[in-house]
Amino acid sequence: MKKQRIDYDSPIDALIAVTKRLSVAEDHHRMTSEEFYDKFTKGQSEDSIGSITYFLRIVYYKTKFT
Repeated sequence: MKKQRIDYDSPIDALIAVTKRLSVAEDHHRMTSEEFYDKFTKGQSEDSIGSITYFLRIVYYKTKFT
């Protein structure tokens, strides 16, 4: 898999992009990011590429924006 780097013009643009991606994942998994993060860290979520990607987006958001 080839890495893809996205550069944003401002931190606000990055925040908006991550928030949109999290919102799509919340709809797909039918739970909030907080609920998913809790279940994933307790091993109660599947280990699919989609779930891992969602988890990493949550970690990125928590690291960069909180």
